[in-house]
Amino acid sequence: MRTFCLALLLVAATTVAADSRDARLVAGLQQRRLFELAEAYCQQRLAATIADEAAFTELTVELQRTYALHAMNEPPATRAQWFQRSHALAAEYARAKHVRGMLVQLQDALTWLAEGELAAAEYRAGALPAAELDRALQPLRTAASALENLDKQLTREIPLLRRRTLAPGELSADELFSLQQHVLYQWARVCRLRGQLYPPQSPDRVSLAQQTQEILKTPLTQLVPEDPLADQVRLELAISERLLGNVAQATELLALLDRDPKPAALRLTARAEQIRAALEARNNTAALQLLNQGRTLGGQDSPELDLAWLETYIAVWQQYQQQQNATESQGWQDKAAAMAKFLQQTHGTYWGRRGDQLLVHALGGSNTGAGAAVLARTADNFYVKGELDQAAATYEKAAEQAFAAGDSNTAFDLAYKGALVQQNRKLFADATRRLRAASLREVAHPQAGAAHLQAAWNAAQDVRLDPTTAANYVDLLQEHLKAWPADPSTAQAAIWLGQWQAAKQQWREALAAYALVPRDSAKLVEAVPAASNAAKLWLAQTVAAGKSPSTELPAALAFFQQVLVGENDRLPERWTQAHRDAALAVAELRLAYEPNSAAEVESLLNAALQSTSDPPAAWQQAAGLQRILALAVLPGREREAQAAIEQAAGASPEQLLVSVERLSKIAETSPASLRTVVARLQLQTIALLDQRRNQLQPAERVTLDRVKAEALLLAGQRNEAFTLYARLAKENQDSAAIQEGWADVLLAATDKPTLQQALDRWRLIAARTKPRTPRWYKAKYSVALAQFKLGAKPAAAQLLRYTLEAPPGLAGSGWEVQFQELLRRCE
Repeated sequence: MRTFCLALLLVAATTVAADSRDARLVAGLQQRRLFELAEAYCQQRLAATIADEAAFTELTVELQRTYALHAMNEPPATRAQWFQRSHALAAEYARAKHVRGMLVQLQDALTWLAEGELAAAEYRAGALPAAELDRALQPLRTAASALENLDKQLTREIPLLRRRTLAPGELSADELFSLQQHVLYQWARVCRLRGQLYPPQSPDRVSLAQQTQEILKTPLTQLVPEDPLADQVRLELAISERLLGNVAQATELLALLDRDPKPAALRLTARAEQIRAALEARNNTAALQLLNQGRTLGGQDSPELDLAWLETYIAVWQQYQQQQNATESQGWQDKAAAMAKFLQQTHGTYWGRRGDQLLVHALGGSNTGAGAAVLARTADNFYVKGELDQAAATYEKAAEQAFAAGDSNTAFDLAYKGALVQQNRKLFADATRRLRAASLREVAHPQAGAAHLQAAWNAAQDVRLDPTTAANYVDLLQEHLKAWPADPSTAQAAIWLGQWQAAKQQWREALAAYALVPRDSAKLVEAVPAASNAAKLWLAQTVAAGKSPSTELPAALAFFQQVLVGENDRLPERWTQAHRDAALAVAELRLAYEPNSAAEVESLLNAALQSTSDPPAAWQQAAGLQRILALAVLPGREREAQAAIEQAAGASPEQLLVSVERLSKIAETSPASLRTVVARLQLQTIALLDQRRNQLQPAERVTLDRVKAEALLLAGQRNEAFTLYARLAKENQDSAAIQEGWADVLLAATDKPTLQQALDRWRLIAARTKPRTPRWYKAKYSVALAQFKLGAKPAAAQLLRYTLEAPPGLAGSGWEVQFQELLRRCE
């Protein structure tokens, strides 16, 4: 690896023992980019030379430089740790107060300079957005401050050192003088680099270029002509002239440096700067003539010169592009792409990255779409090297170029690649942005819907990291459903929206989302059960709010009925699982909230059960249980219901328990002639459940016993019901449902002792119940009824009259007529 950053060199042999065996060995490892070996060697030798001040300092500087070189060859995501190691090493050395500490201080400043130079190059190449100018300036400011302070320190120390005896290992005054010239040279470089970050002719650029020249005056006048640093100073002075707009003067100074007997490395660098001066003057012809001088001298090449060749190819390509000469433009674009690849192969990662960045910046600024293929290859190269920021940015530019060229298929592929890079890095918001932009760019493209759905998926992951972004996720799903209503991706978007609404317990909205799943989608089998659950919870929520569910029932049923009958208004000939689940949902909802629907529900379930070949056992059991509920209220169908119960023996205990409870509610609203039938069906089902009692939770067993006691009572088995209720009431003092049921049984008696127990229990229930609730009204009425039965009619009348007349009264409670009738009987 050729030396690629002057900021990392200390060229004065008097200040750094450049010819030592350690220095030569480490330099060889650095040139081969064997940084880990170089670091290990330096660390091993540091432990062995701690008593030798000069050797210890030299190795410290070499290790600092190795860390910095390592950083510059790393991808942006990992380079910071290596720069930090270099700074940490300098801080550790400083704490020991070595007599040669200024060498390490200088190298630490040069590490900051190298870090800033790298960021500055990326900024100028467009790899850093304009808003991140300070990211490039900050390390340069740190370097400038460190170098300025070191210059002041040297100015103080050099005269003092000439008047006293040197300590062992201490640098002499002459060595410090030489070191100070390097400090001034590097400080001037920092100023020039900072100036290059600002627009041409801007006050900041001019001011910093002038400061560069002012600093360079001292070494320019104090260095002897043959000192190698003198030519570096002249080179820097020429570059500053170019920054000031004095291109002719800069070119003249550079030409003096590109001639024998100057060293080849200096001449090649000066030639690179001559090319840049020509390009800045928009003289592409002069730049091409300089290229004709070749890229090597005496077998030596220069990465700076090769980079200048790339800059020339880009300038000429852009010139032909502006002239709309497609053939020449493409030819020079191909040359530029080849040169960028050559930089990577010849000079390593750092220079390859800089070449790629220049190429990407140039291609990204084109609006012809011609650079998509080159940008795509460059993005792939960034990705392989682990430079993921650059890869993602370049994929986006490549996609933009492909869209501009009308190659939408390639554009979507590139957008996906860039988004996937960000997605794998958990940068979900950026992945979302990329995919959404691509999908909305061409809504009608076959990949647009899928891309937008992937954007929504990334948005969901972003919500997990930052819940405040939830609204963006919901907006994306709603946007998807509007833009692509018939796309295959719509089904998944509708399900995700339904799941989101369900998680928020927004059941009506969840049902509406699930209903947007296309009827021919494979996702319908997932949507129907989820929609069924949402519909049931929505109507239960409606009832709990004291509203009638009858007005909402048609909307709750609509989706399932559409799935069932389709456009032909007929039941399906071949039943799918979605059809089966829709039929079950209709049955559950209608039986729960639509009186007198049992016959139609039973017919639907019977058709589903008979027309379906080999249905899942779980669905078959659930449908069979709903059919039992329908049959229970149909006159003359008891035997069919009993047979259905026998077939339901394989249902889960939880399903059977729910069915038993539903039968109990059916019994409450059934005509007196059917209550006994329903009770018998309940007891038959309970008998099945009793056999699996050990599979129930303790609370479920209590529920089973309570419902059994109610069924025994309705079936006329009063003694058995009385015994079971008495035990339950004793064991479950805090169960309002059991205490209420037991109080009902006591109140149905005719003997005074039992009626007195009923009175006491209903008074206790009333005291424990929130006023003006259904149970409270029932408790008050039952207290009065118990008093009436015990012969205490005046007391009963007083309670009834007070409850009727005390604001707000009983209007709308459903109990007013019953209270008035019992009051009439008491009077």
